[in-house]
Amino acid sequence: MSLAKLEFDEYVIEHLVDEHGLERFNALRGALKFGVEGAIPEGRTWIIYSRRDSRDCGYLRVVPFRDGEQELGFALIPEARGKGIMSAVLPRFVSMLNENFYTETSDQNIAAIRVIEKAGFKSCMPVHPEHVTPHGETVRTAAFRLAAP
Repeated sequence: MSLAKLEFDEYVIEHLVDEHGLERFNALRGALKFGVEGAIPEGRTWIIYSRRDSRDCGYLRVVPFRDGEQELGFALIPEARGKGIMSAVLPRFVSMLNENFYTETSDQNIAAIRVIEKAGFKSCMPVHPEHVTPHGETVRTAAFRLAAP
């Protein structure tokens, strides 16, 4: 399913499709300290815009994975964390896309795990038992799946 824009009271999710979207995404990557600027990332990417703060505060990314699943990635800038943004956005986002999802996070990232579980994902065996964070730290992985209704 194509989802161009999804609006909430305080947030707007916009599909990244052009050079302006790429500029916004690269600014987010800089704020997240995720490395250098680059081309529009593989898969489909949406920017999360905070109306309250009048700024981009995060992203959601969906990449073809395997066996008909889509790998879901998401991140918020540090100032936006702990405000319930992803808890509000993620369940509605995945239900609107109506696809099978797989996602991974650090097993120490309790906040992300709670958000993922609140969105209906169930724990599963990780494809990658460990991964390296954007900051170079090796961490154990917690993995989750969500089947389309």
